Amino acid sequence: MSAGTWLTVSEACRALGMSRTTLLAAEEAGTLVAHRTPGGHRRYHVDDIARFLGRAPDPVPHHEPAPDPGAQVAPAVRAAVRPLVQLLDADCAGLYLEGPDGLHFSGAFGVPRWLSEQLAEAPPPAPVTAAAADTRPHLFDPAAEQFPEPRATGRGLTLGLRDAEPTSVLFLVRRSPDEFLPAELRIVDALATLLATVVTDRCHIADLEARLARIARLTEARQV
Repeated sequence: MSAGTWLTVSEACRALGMSRTTLLAAEEAGTLVAHRTPGGHRRYHVDDIARFLGRAPDPVPHHEPAPDPGAQVAPAVRAAVRPLVQLLDADCAGLYLEGPDGLHFSGAFGVPRWLSEQLAEAPPPAPVTAAAADTRPHLFDPAAEQFPEPRATGRGLTLGLRDAEPTSVLFLVRRSPDEFLPAELRIVDALATLLATVVTDRCHIADLEARLARIARLTEARQV
Protein backbone atom coordinates (compact mmCIF):
# COMPACT_ATOMS: atom_id res chain seq x y z
CA MET A 1 0.00 0.00 0.00
CA SER A 2 1.69 3.18 -1.15
CA ALA A 3 1.77 6.34 0.97
CA GLY A 4 -0.60 9.03 -0.24
CA THR A 5 -3.14 6.52 -1.52
CA TRP A 6 -3.94 4.83 1.78
CA LEU A 7 -4.67 6.58 5.08
CA THR A 8 -4.14 5.35 8.63
CA VAL A 9 -6.97 5.53 11.17
CA SER A 10 -5.69 8.84 12.58
CA GLU A 11 -5.22 10.32 9.08
CA ALA A 12 -8.73 9.25 8.05
CA CYS A 13 -10.16 10.80 11.24
CA ARG A 14 -8.46 14.11 10.46
CA ALA A 15 -9.61 14.04 6.83
CA LEU A 16 -13.21 13.34 7.84
CA GLY A 17 -13.23 15.54 10.95
CA MET A 18 -14.55 12.77 13.17
CA SER A 19 -13.45 10.74 16.16
CA ARG A 20 -12.04 7.22 15.97
CA THR A 21 -15.28 5.87 17.47
CA THR A 22 -17.38 7.54 14.76
CA LEU A 23 -15.01 6.32 12.05
CA LEU A 24 -15.26 2.72 13.24
CA ALA A 25 -19.04 3.06 13.48
CA ALA A 26 -19.13 4.21 9.83
CA GLU A 27 -17.01 1.21 8.90
CA GLU A 28 -19.31 -1.15 10.80
CA ALA A 29 -22.33 0.39 9.05
CA GLY A 30 -20.73 -0.35 5.69
CA THR A 31 -20.36 3.28 4.58
CA LEU A 32 -16.57 3.09 4.74
CA VAL A 33 -14.33 0.21 3.67
CA ALA A 34 -11.22 -0.63 5.69
CA HIS A 35 -8.42 -2.78 4.32
CA ARG A 36 -5.75 -4.46 6.43
CA THR A 37 -1.95 -4.35 6.39
CA PRO A 38 0.03 -7.59 6.98
CA GLY A 39 0.22 -6.48 10.62
CA GLY A 40 -3.58 -6.24 10.84
CA HIS A 41 -3.85 -2.44 10.90
CA ARG A 42 -6.68 -0.57 9.17
CA ARG A 43 -6.05 1.45 6.03
CA TYR A 44 -8.59 3.58 4.13
CA HIS A 45 -8.36 4.35 0.41
CA VAL A 46 -8.48 8.06 -0.42
CA ASP A 47 -11.20 7.43 -3.03
CA ASP A 48 -13.45 5.91 -0.36
CA ILE A 49 -12.81 8.91 1.90
CA ALA A 50 -13.67 11.31 -0.95
CA ARG A 51 -16.91 9.47 -1.74
CA PHE A 52 -17.87 9.50 1.92
CA LEU A 53 -17.43 13.26 1.94
CA GLY A 54 -19.54 13.55 -1.21
CA ARG A 55 -16.64 14.99 -3.19
CA ALA A 56 -16.60 12.31 -5.85
CA PRO A 57 -19.20 10.23 -7.68
CA ASP A 58 -19.30 6.46 -7.47
CA PRO A 59 -17.07 5.38 -10.36
CA VAL A 60 -16.17 1.86 -11.34
CA PRO A 61 -14.76 0.40 -8.09
CA HIS A 62 -11.02 0.72 -7.80
CA HIS A 63 -9.00 -2.44 -7.94
CA GLU A 64 -9.04 -4.23 -4.61
CA PRO A 65 -5.60 -4.81 -3.15
CA ALA A 66 -4.36 -8.35 -2.89
CA PRO A 67 -5.51 -9.94 0.37
CA ASP A 68 -3.05 -9.47 3.22
CA PRO A 69 -2.84 -12.71 5.22
CA GLY A 70 -0.93 -11.08 8.08
CA ALA A 71 -3.98 -10.66 10.32
CA GLN A 72 -4.76 -14.37 10.06
CA VAL A 73 -1.14 -15.48 10.41
CA ALA A 74 -0.41 -13.43 13.55
CA PRO A 75 -2.26 -15.64 16.10
CA ALA A 76 -0.67 -18.78 14.65
CA VAL A 77 2.77 -17.14 14.79
CA ARG A 78 2.38 -16.21 18.46
CA ALA A 79 1.32 -19.74 19.35
CA ALA A 80 4.13 -21.33 17.33
CA VAL A 81 7.03 -19.21 18.64
CA ARG A 82 5.96 -19.16 22.28
CA PRO A 83 7.62 -22.54 23.10
CA LEU A 84 10.80 -21.34 21.37
CA VAL A 85 10.94 -18.19 23.51
CA GLN A 86 10.42 -20.22 26.67
CA LEU A 87 12.86 -22.99 25.73
CA LEU A 88 15.73 -20.63 24.85
CA ASP A 89 14.95 -18.17 27.67
CA ALA A 90 14.49 -15.45 25.05
CA ASP A 91 12.72 -12.13 25.40
CA CYS A 92 10.75 -12.37 22.19
CA ALA A 93 10.42 -14.05 18.81
CA GLY A 94 8.30 -13.22 15.82
CA LEU A 95 7.87 -13.20 12.09
CA TYR A 96 8.15 -10.88 9.11
CA LEU A 97 5.96 -11.85 6.18
CA GLU A 98 6.26 -10.68 2.57
CA GLY A 99 3.24 -8.67 1.41
CA PRO A 100 2.37 -6.71 -1.74
CA ASP A 101 5.01 -4.07 -0.98
CA GLY A 102 7.71 -6.00 0.86
CA LEU A 103 8.38 -7.58 4.23
CA HIS A 104 6.19 -6.53 7.14
CA PHE A 105 6.07 -7.40 10.83
CA SER A 106 3.31 -10.00 11.13
CA GLY A 107 3.20 -11.10 14.76
CA ALA A 108 5.33 -12.11 17.72
CA PHE A 109 5.37 -13.50 21.24
CA GLY A 110 6.95 -11.35 23.95
CA VAL A 111 6.51 -8.07 22.05
CA PRO A 112 4.13 -5.59 23.74
CA ARG A 113 1.27 -4.18 21.72
CA TRP A 114 2.72 -0.66 21.47
CA LEU A 115 5.95 -2.06 20.05
CA SER A 116 4.08 -4.36 17.68
CA GLU A 117 2.29 -1.32 16.26
CA GLN A 118 5.60 0.50 15.78
CA LEU A 119 7.22 -2.50 14.08
CA ALA A 120 4.20 -2.92 11.81
CA GLU A 121 4.59 0.68 10.61
CA ALA A 122 8.40 0.62 10.25
CA PRO A 123 10.42 -0.91 7.40
CA PRO A 124 12.10 -4.24 8.17
CA PRO A 125 15.51 -3.91 9.88
CA ALA A 126 18.72 -4.96 8.16
CA PRO A 127 18.99 -8.38 9.91
CA VAL A 128 15.52 -9.30 8.61
CA THR A 129 16.16 -8.27 5.01
CA ALA A 130 19.52 -10.09 5.06
CA ALA A 131 17.91 -13.32 6.24
CA ALA A 132 15.20 -13.14 3.57
CA ALA A 133 17.81 -13.84 0.90
CA ASP A 134 18.80 -17.29 2.21
CA THR A 135 18.03 -19.83 4.93
CA ARG A 136 21.19 -19.55 7.05
CA PRO A 137 20.92 -18.13 10.58
CA HIS A 138 22.00 -14.48 10.72
CA LEU A 139 23.31 -13.40 14.13
CA PHE A 140 23.09 -9.73 15.11
CA ASP A 141 23.62 -7.31 17.99
CA PRO A 142 20.20 -5.99 19.12
CA ALA A 143 21.82 -2.90 20.69
CA ALA A 144 23.66 -1.98 17.50
CA GLU A 145 20.60 -2.58 15.31
CA GLN A 146 18.21 -1.06 17.87
CA PHE A 147 15.90 -3.97 17.13
CA PRO A 148 13.28 -4.80 18.15
CA GLU A 149 13.52 -1.47 20.03
CA PRO A 150 16.23 1.10 20.85
CA ARG A 151 16.89 -0.23 24.37
CA ALA A 152 17.38 -3.83 23.21
CA THR A 153 20.47 -5.70 24.42
CA GLY A 154 21.89 -9.21 24.30
CA ARG A 155 21.92 -11.45 21.25
CA GLY A 156 19.61 -11.83 18.29
CA LEU A 157 19.18 -14.01 15.25
CA THR A 158 17.08 -14.02 12.10
CA LEU A 159 16.33 -16.98 9.86
CA GLY A 160 14.57 -17.21 6.50
CA LEU A 161 11.96 -19.98 6.50
CA ARG A 162 12.66 -22.72 3.96
CA ASP A 163 9.79 -23.44 1.54
CA ALA A 164 7.50 -20.86 3.16
CA GLU A 165 5.06 -19.18 0.81
CA PRO A 166 5.19 -16.19 0.85
CA THR A 167 8.77 -15.38 1.91
CA SER A 168 8.99 -15.24 5.71
CA VAL A 169 11.72 -14.42 8.23
CA LEU A 170 11.83 -15.54 11.87
CA PHE A 171 13.56 -13.35 14.47
CA LEU A 172 14.53 -14.10 18.07
CA VAL A 173 16.10 -11.82 20.70
CA ARG A 174 17.33 -12.53 24.23
CA ARG A 175 19.04 -10.39 26.85
CA SER A 176 21.81 -12.89 27.60
CA PRO A 177 25.19 -11.80 26.16
CA ASP A 178 26.14 -15.45 25.55
CA GLU A 179 26.46 -16.66 21.97
CA PHE A 180 23.86 -19.09 20.68
CA LEU A 181 25.04 -22.68 21.07
CA PRO A 182 24.96 -25.10 18.11
CA ALA A 183 22.24 -27.10 19.87
CA GLU A 184 20.14 -23.95 20.26
CA LEU A 185 20.53 -23.13 16.58
CA ARG A 186 19.30 -26.64 15.72
CA ILE A 187 16.23 -26.04 17.87
CA VAL A 188 15.54 -22.78 16.05
CA ASP A 189 15.96 -24.51 12.69
CA ALA A 190 13.52 -27.26 13.66
CA LEU A 191 10.92 -24.72 14.79
CA ALA A 192 11.44 -22.74 11.59
CA THR A 193 10.51 -25.80 9.53
CA LEU A 194 7.25 -26.15 11.45
CA LEU A 195 6.56 -22.43 11.25
CA ALA A 196 7.04 -22.46 7.46
CA THR A 197 4.26 -25.04 7.19
CA VAL A 198 1.98 -23.00 9.47
CA VAL A 199 2.57 -19.79 7.49
CA THR A 200 2.02 -21.44 4.11
CA ASP A 201 -1.19 -23.14 5.25
CA ARG A 202 -2.63 -20.00 6.85
CA CYS A 203 -1.81 -17.88 3.79
CA HIS A 204 -3.46 -20.41 1.48
CA ILE A 205 -6.55 -20.38 3.70
CA ALA A 206 -6.64 -16.57 3.68
CA ASP A 207 -6.38 -16.54 -0.12
CA LEU A 208 -9.15 -19.12 -0.45
CA GLU A 209 -11.43 -17.18 1.90
CA ALA A 210 -10.82 -13.99 -0.10
CA ARG A 211 -11.68 -15.79 -3.35
CA LEU A 212 -14.87 -17.22 -1.85
CA ALA A 213 -15.86 -13.77 -0.57
CA ARG A 214 -15.40 -12.28 -4.05
CA ILE A 215 -17.49 -15.06 -5.59
CA ALA A 216 -20.23 -14.43 -3.01
CA ARG A 217 -20.26 -10.69 -3.82
CA LEU A 218 -20.48 -11.39 -7.55
CA THR A 219 -23.32 -13.85 -6.98
CA GLU A 220 -25.24 -11.34 -4.87
CA ALA A 221 -24.73 -8.61 -7.49
CA ARG A 222 -26.14 -10.80 -10.25
CA GLN A 223 -29.19 -11.64 -8.18
CA VAL A 224 -30.08 -7.97 -7.62
